[in-house]
Amino acid sequence: MEDKFYVGLHRPVELRKHLLETSRSTIHALKEFYTIGKLREEKLAVLALLKSETKELKLLLKKLEDRLPEHELYLSKKKEVPLKKGKKGKKGKKGKKSSGKKKSSKKETELDKLQHSLSEIEKKLGRI
Repeated sequence: MEDKFYVGLHRPVELRKHLLETSRSTIHALKEFYTIGKLREEKLAVLALLKSETKELKLLLKKLEDRLPEHELYLSKKKEVPLKKGKKGKKGKKGKKSSGKKKSSKKETELDKLQHSLSEIEKKLGRI
C-alpha cells in the first residue's frame, strides 16, 4: 500500500503563526491591488468624460466664433495667440472602458472574499 512518512516540526505553533501572518500580508496586498484596479477604472471613466466635455466645448466655441461678427480687434488677437494643439488620446481605450464596468462587480465580490478570509486569519492568529 502507501507508506506514510511523518516529519517532526520544531516549534509548530510558531510556524503556524508565521504562516498565518504571511497569509494575512498576502491578502492585504491583494486588497490593495484590487483597489488600485478599481481606481484605474474610475480614472479611465473620468478621462473619457473629460474628453467628451472638451470636445463639446470646442464645438460650442467654434459655433460662437462663427456667430460673432468679425471685428478688427478680434482678428488681431486671433493672429497673435495661436492655439496649441495637445496630444491626441489613444483610440484603443474605448473597448477597455465598456468591459471594465462588468468587471467592477466581480472585483467587489473578490474584495469581499478577501476581507472575509482576512478576518478568518486574524481570528486564528488571535487564538494562537
